[in-house]
Amino acid sequence: NNNLEGKTVWITGASSGIGAEMAIQLTLAGVTRMVLSGRRKERLEEVAEICRQASEARENARGSKELMSECPEAFEVIIVPVDLAEGNEAIDTA
Repeated sequence: NNNLEGKTVWITGASSGIGAEMAIQLTLAGVTRMVLSGRRKERLEEVAEICRQASEARENARGSKELMSECPEAFEVIIVPVDLAEGNEAIDTA
């Protein structure tokens, strides 16, 4: 099942490159809640704003502008600046 509706997506290295592009593409694919982490807080905030704009544009294209104006929290980004991270990864398919 590839449906990401209602899921929280955490993207590491989201301040630039592949991580930033992944955040934007997942937003365009319909993700409405994500955690962006990386070393540069200012850049994370810029990526988060791009994602917010992409989410709004996606919803407007679908004709649900009313929904976005009634529920501005429909898209949520949490920014987590990281000073040190361990390289272990785990994938949970549940």
